[in-house]
Amino acid sequence: MTDAPETPESLSPANENPWYILMTLHGEQKGEEIDWELHEKNRQSWHAWIGQYILEGPQLSAVEGSRIDINELHPSNHNKKAFERQWQNRIIGTDVGSPPDPKGRIRLENAIFSSSLHLDKFVFQSRVSFQGSVFTKGVSFENASFTQEAHLEKATFEGTVSFRSAYIRGFSYFTKTRFGIGGNKICLPDFTDCQFEKPISFRQALFRDGCPDFTGAVLHEKTSFTARLQPTSDEIAEDKDLEGQTYWPQKTKQDPVSARESCATIRHVLTQQGLPEEAHFFFRREMHFAGLPSEGRSLGARLPYLLFGWLSDFGYSIQRPLVWLLCLWAFGGAAFWGYLASCCVPAPLDVVERPMGTAMALSFSNLFPLFGFGRGTLGEILDKMPPVLQVLSGAQTVLSLPLLFFLGLALRQRFRLR
Repeated sequence: MTDAPETPESLSPANENPWYILMTLHGEQKGEEIDWELHEKNRQSWHAWIGQYILEGPQLSAVEGSRIDINELHPSNHNKKAFERQWQNRIIGTDVGSPPDPKGRIRLENAIFSSSLHLDKFVFQSRVSFQGSVFTKGVSFENASFTQEAHLEKATFEGTVSFRSAYIRGFSYFTKTRFGIGGNKICLPDFTDCQFEKPISFRQALFRDGCPDFTGAVLHEKTSFTARLQPTSDEIAEDKDLEGQTYWPQKTKQDPVSARESCATIRHVLTQQGLPEEAHFFFRREMHFAGLPSEGRSLGARLPYLLFGWLSDFGYSIQRPLVWLLCLWAFGGAAFWGYLASCCVPAPLDVVERPMGTAMALSFSNLFPLFGFGRGTLGEILDKMPPVLQVLSGAQTVLSLPLLFFLGLALRQRFRLR
């Protein structure tokens, strides 16, 4: 027999929380398979309890039109004696007393959930807070309806988490939330077809295993994200656990195509907010995932994205295209100097007084043909060179054009040029 895992001092077991007891009135989910019959009983009991408040307040309008069966909320479904009997059986072995007030705020803060939590098609009649809680198993809010705010700041999801097709009417807070802790557990947040009516905050949220899936989701235009990889020194000083972590995964455990689409969605939201620097960060992430191997995409299809990244950090780096131009200039200059200095065969027909300077100038003129440096004396010298060096001269010109274009992109992005 193995001992139960210890609960951190800052957290309390979920079974000590009356709201969790109410959510799992007929029992918790056990094992990997979902007991849908148990889930139905728990949901119906939850709705019968909160329906006493829902049908009397403005929250009813928030539920109407959702995927929830309104009939489950009718007070006639609430059998008081049966509920009290079931409640007394459920709280055995806990310090929980009476059921929570259905009009009160749903508070499940700083709790540790040791069992999987499935709240599919649940209605939350007031503000919900899972702030600082830890979910060690899978969590599902699929088709759930949040009539007011949803607070999940500083929560930690160790396993799968799904908000698929959920409807959140109030503000949503995922500030400093952690999706994934590494190891054998994989956390890929799923917000597919989720509808947010008000702004969402993902500030300093940490996505360890993959980007959130926003396929078909309706995001508010004021949704906020952290548009950088590394935490700042101040953030690390505030939270030591951030040291060595990144807000976004360098290598994703999800399909790169899905990660690319998620980054494109986030980029679109930030572009609408007029945040070019933040939007370009997710553009770079989008291009990065486009270059990763995925099913049905050959190296030839990915190569343009890989070159775009290597040569210019996807149009963001000023240094990279400059370094490549410098290497191209130095290589051409060395080749031309070797010929003009007569240290190789064949030797030039005419003696050049300053072979080093002439070679460097000729190489430079090849990189910037639009300025016309190659006309005149330099052009005459190039005409007398062997074919292999003339080919090298043409290659310099061809290769310099995309590098100059990438340099222009970086300058435009850096200085917000239009």
